[in-house]
Amino acid sequence: FSAKCNRLRVPGIGTTDGTVVAVTEHNGTICVGGQFTRVDGVAAANVACLANGTWAQAGDGLDGSVASLAFMSDGTLVAGGKFLTAGGENIATLSGASWSAVGQGTDGQVNAVAIDGSAIVIGGTFQSPFPALARFDGGAWNTLPGGLEARDAAPTVTDLATAQDGVYVVGHFDVACGDAAANVARWSGASATAL
Repeated sequence: FSAKCNRLRVPGIGTTDGTVVAVTEHNGTICVGGQFTRVDGVAAANVACLANGTWAQAGDGLDGSVASLAFMSDGTLVAGGKFLTAGGENIATLSGASWSAVGQGTDGQVNAVAIDGSAIVIGGTFQSPFPALARFDGGAWNTLPGGLEARDAAPTVTDLATAQDGVYVVGHFDVACGDAAANVARWSGASATAL
């Protein structure tokens, strides 16, 4: 087996002075997040977007690291990580030029953000509003039915994905929705399935 790597330079996608760990795209706008202060020479506090070939800070930026980004269908940018911006800890939305809190935020880092219809689903190392996994429907935080449990420590979620058949969750947990699940599960409606 042999492989060849080619360096790819995409016009308009520049360099940062830190680490980029998240990327999302909506209608040709690409947003990146991580822990940095500049993108391609432009001041950008941990989150920046490339639109029409030009980089700009997203809103006023965020005052801590960004671990995950997602766009809602209306173009609202959702950021999760470890920050205090927008009056809500660790999870915020950007619509236009202003960041806004999502509910009361969380008490620990948000590692993953996914969009399920019009709801925001988050996973991470938080214990509040619910352990490791929560869903915001526009009015309040809710747990996915049954939630997560871990026998040896607090449960954590490292990544999420949404698909037509549900929300996929990976991380450190032994139980999902009351059933045994070895770190991978899928929620569909009111039930979870171990994978």
